[in-house]
Amino acid sequence: MTKFSTRLKELRKKKGLTQKELAKKIGIQQGGYTNWETGKREPKLETVVQLAKILEATTDYLLGFDDVNLFELNDEQLIDIQKEYTDFPLAPEEIRDEMLNVYPEDSLRFKEYCKKIIKKHGIEEARSSIDFRDDDGKEDEYLKYIFESAIAELKKENENTLGTNSSKSDEKG
Repeated sequence: MTKFSTRLKELRKKKGLTQKELAKKIGIQQGGYTNWETGKREPKLETVVQLAKILEATTDYLLGFDDVNLFELNDEQLIDIQKEYTDFPLAPEEIRDEMLNVYPEDSLRFKEYCKKIIKKHGIEEARSSIDFRDDDGKEDEYLKYIFESAIAELKKENENTLGTNSSKSDEKG
């Protein structure tokens, strides 16, 4: 099992949800969800974001890029971390709301940006031109994950388009 599947199961159980209940919340069949918990498949990035919101976890924690789930920190710890990044103090519940709303939206915007660059310049040129470093200048594995997710989606979109086009040409023949 992957870190993702292990953490998904762990967080679901902490919330007191069954697989069926969580699957229903995100709009899929239980069997599809079970495949994620067993590590047979992985969801799309948008679904990971949705799961993180429901399970009150950061996407970095859920995907295994961070070993600390910021939602499990106490109020003082959250405030200390926030002070490192901004001069605008927020209450702990505001910080948690920000994590649920801003970070996932940023992730999805970054993925769309990656797709645009890949379409325009190709995968390798996009990979070399996009900055995958965090604010401290370190390589950010989550940003790389989003980039790879963008590639996978573009490939799938391309396959679907090719499949549709070949079906239409078969019908004409």
